[in-house]
Parts: sequence; structure tokens; C-alpha cells
Amino acid sequence: MYHAFEDDRTPAWICTICQGNNYSSVLFDLHRTSDLHSNTRDSSCSDNTSISSLSSPTYASTPIKPKPKTITGSRPLRILNINCQSLVKKKPQLNNLIESGKPDIMMLTETWFKNEIKDSEYFSKSYTIHRRDRSLQAQGGGLIVAVNSSIPSSREYDLEQDNTEVIWVKVKLIQLLIGGDFNFPGWDWNHNTCYNSCPFPSLHSRFYGILCDNGLTQVVREATRGKNILDLIATNRPTFVRRTQVLPGISDHSIVYTELTLKLPRKNQVPRSIILYNKADWIGLAMHMRTLPPFTLTSSVDDDWNRVKTHLNEGIKKYIPSKIVKKKESSPWISRSLKRMMRRRDKAYKACTKRGRTQDEEKFRLLKSQCQREMRKQYWEYIENMITPKEDKNTYQPIKKFWKYIKHRKNGFTGVSDIKDDGRLVTDDKAKPEPLNQQFQSTFIHESPLTHTFPPTEHTLMPEVNITEEGVCKLLKELHPAKASGPDNISPRVLRELATDISPIFCGLFKKSLNTGIVPSDWKNANIVSIFKKGQPSVKRNYRPIGLTSIASKVMEHIITSSLMNHA
Repeated sequence: MYHAFEDDRTPAWICTICQGNNYSSVLFDLHRTSDLHSNTRDSSCSDNTSISSLSSPTYASTPIKPKPKTITGSRPLRILNINCQSLVKKKPQLNNLIESGKPDIMMLTETWFKNEIKDSEYFSKSYTIHRRDRSLQAQGGGLIVAVNSSIPSSREYDLEQDNTEVIWVKVKLIQLLIGGDFNFPGWDWNHNTCYNSCPFPSLHSRFYGILCDNGLTQVVREATRGKNILDLIATNRPTFVRRTQVLPGISDHSIVYTELTLKLPRKNQVPRSIILYNKADWIGLAMHMRTLPPFTLTSSVDDDWNRVKTHLNEGIKKYIPSKIVKKKESSPWISRSLKRMMRRRDKAYKACTKRGRTQDEEKFRLLKSQCQREMRKQYWEYIENMITPKEDKNTYQPIKKFWKYIKHRKNGFTGVSDIKDDGRLVTDDKAKPEPLNQQFQSTFIHESPLTHTFPPTEHTLMPEVNITEEGVCKLLKELHPAKASGPDNISPRVLRELATDISPIFCGLFKKSLNTGIVPSDWKNANIVSIFKKGQPSVKRNYRPIGLTSIASKVMEHIITSSLMNHA
């Protein structure tokens, strides 16, 4: 507890425990000075006590300010309606929109995408992509609906027709909402009537009648291209619309931004632990593995493997540091100077829409073109530095980044979309493995145990598999350190670094497993990753399983396979 003495020049505190003085330029929290001043004197201190009579401070402990309370609350559902006019060369602008606006749903028209362009080239795994490209014979067109992965969504193919460029997506939180570039410039949405200059009044009136017959209300009231409202958003729940705003676009159309007052089922990103191998104490870990007691004749293969695994994991925790990280999507190529330029562009856009002066419009167009050029320049510089990186002590990290970029340019995502099982849509991530497991099992033939006795053969019998410490050490040193580990979570990087010290341990374990004909239970398990191949993502037969098994089991498999091939 501290007592504050009021003085304009030398405020001081006296600690009631140590009776020491402390001088500071700030009197506690500035927002609580009234409470402090009400109790600035203690009963043991007289009112005429002066600051000059106090002795020099013997302790310098400053009071800890209380942390401000964070105001929490659910944010609205954010929707973007974007006319891209070719998204092929506008990836930096799209990433900037996603990072700055963090939309939950994006409706993109005029994408001009072809089949060879993959979703992963433009969108991260945070979004479920529903896409419909125009046919190869036609130019332009193309629709994309990107929904946040935490919101259940599925494509409704039954509602779509071949002669209409429409895509229907079922989103759990929304009753009915349509959006896109409808291109009805002759309709006055503020008065719900046709302009006198409207070339097709009957067509405009028919479209408005369709909206009214289905109980839909169009919520965009600002011009999206020139003086016309072409990009629309209509919903049957207009009271849920919190606000609708027109923002600078990435084409000659402006972007429509809409917020709906809905509570979203947000999935908090689970923090994960990353092992810092570059800061590992490999000598200490090697000494730790040498303290492992030798195997006994009475112990089983499972017991020996569990002892090795437990002892190795204990050493990893002790001698290799780790850190807790949380994934964060960002656009690392956007610099501070570019952000300042974007803020000037947005400020010019507001002035242009508010005043309507010609010079403001010209200034906005100039800043918009400058932002686009600079964004493209910084983006491709970032890609160039990633493909041709500078020399690094960690020789694997640049290679990993390079192949990660190539993989995303070539293939789609490896995630599992909402799948249909017996006519029902499975949206829970914990429930998806069961129908996929049933599908994977149905493709295998269940054979009965082998009971056939083989007759004598004239061929030379295969010699016994020879497992040596030198051979095991050589295989461990050849492991690729960037490969994924199996269910035992033992990284090949650790096995490679400790190859000389752990090769006798693994050699004895392999010999015992081969002589007894028993494989450790961990080696029979695998982490199954479902890879989407082609077709509709909601159909479970369009996925293929990829198994990640234990690295130790792969080393033993390599030894046995090499012996078989040498004999053949």
C-alpha cells in the first residue's frame, strides 16, 4: 500500500512496509486520481508534513498499474460482394481485402478463372471455396462463394441450371441471401421505380417483382459503378442487416460490404507447440539416451519399444526447447509505406463520394492505380525472394518454403469438406472420420488367414536378414529431417542427429522383433490424412487415404525389403 502526497513538482509515495520513499513523474493511474487524492494522508502523518522533510528514498518500487478490462462481445457476420473483372492477376488485392476486412462470406463475380487454376493459389485454408467457372468456349464470367471454414456450408447443385450463371450455397446461419452483379442500371432502388431513360423497363420491373414475391429486400443504396447500383445484396431478413457500405473496388465496380447481426460459432485456434531444433542440446540428448538400460530377455517387444519411446520423449522435452504459437493469416508483402498509401486512397475515396468534385475523383483514381502497382510489385518481390532465397544456416527451411509454394500452385487443399453420409450432411469435424473410414475400408478385400503349406522348392533359400549397427546407423543418417512423424511423434530430425548413439538400441529392437515375429503395436497404427482427388467435395468416395506411420517401422521395413530384393 502506498500513500500519495500531492505536489505539482515532486510527487512521492511512502511504502507502509519498508517506510521508503519513491519519487515518480506519474501519480498512479491517471483515471483514478480522484480516488487516490481522497486518501492521500495516513492517520500517522500530520497534515503539515512537507515533501522536503522526507529522507532520500531507500527503495524504488513502483506500483503496478491494473490491466484494463477487455470488452468482449460477438462481432457481426461480415459479407463482401466483389466484382473482380478478372481475379487472375489480382491476388495481392484479394489477400489485402481478406486481411484487412476479415470477411466471413465473399461473393465474387467475373473471376475469369479456368479449370487449371486451383483454389489454393488464391485462398487460404480458412475458407471453404464453392466455385463455378464459365465453360471453355466462353470468355469471362465465373463465380466464387468463399465461406469461413468455421461456418458450415455446402453446395446445392440441384438448384443450379446449365444455362444460368448462378451458384447456390447452403450456409447454416443465413435464411436467404442473394448477391452479385445483376446489371440493372435502369432501376431506382431508393424509390423502387424505373428511370425514364431505362431501356428495358419490363425486365427491370419483372426482376423487382421476383424479389417482392419471395420476400426479399435489396439493401444496397449507394452507386457501385458510376452513378448506377449494379452490385446488389438482397435478403429475407432485412432487420438483421446492421449496415451496408460501398468500398473501393479492385475493378471498375465498387465493393459492397454488409454486416449481419448474427452470433457466429467461432472456432478458437488451438495453440500448438513447435520444437526449436536449431536450439537443441544434441550432446546432452545423446548422453541422456546412453543412460537407457539394456533390453532383457524376458521383456516383450512392446515393452522395449515403449521404454525407448518414453526415454527419448523425456530427453526431447529436457534438451530441446519449444514454443507455443498460434497460426495467423497475413500478407507479409504489405509494407508500412503501402499501408499509408492505402489509407490515403481510402481517405480520397470518402472525399470523392462525399463531395462529388472532379478533382477528388481524379485524385482517388490516381491513388488507386498507384496502390495497385505498388502492391503487385511488392507481392512479386516477395515471391521472388521466397523462390530464390538468400543463404541460410538452416538449409531445409528455404527448400520447404519453395516446395510449399509449388504445391499450393499445383494442387488443391488437403482438408475435408462437409460430406454426405446416407443422405445427411456431416458438418462436425469429429464426426467426419467415421464415414470416411467406412468408405476406405470398403475398398479393401478382407482375406482369411493364410493356412497353406508350401511344398519343397529347388531354389536357393533366402538367407537370414542381417541387421547390423553400422547399417542401422547409415539408414538413420539418411533420413530426411523435414518428413512428417508418425503416431509416436518422434521426428526424423531427432533420429538423424542421434544416429550414432541410438543405432545400437534400434538394432537390438529390430533383431528382437524379427526373431519373435512380433511388431510393436505403435508400428501398426497410422495417422490417416484424407486427400481430396476430384469431383464434388461432399461425396466421400472422392477422397483417398494417406497414412503416416512410425519412422522406426519404416527403417525396419527398408532393411527387410532390401534383403528380399537382394535375394531376388
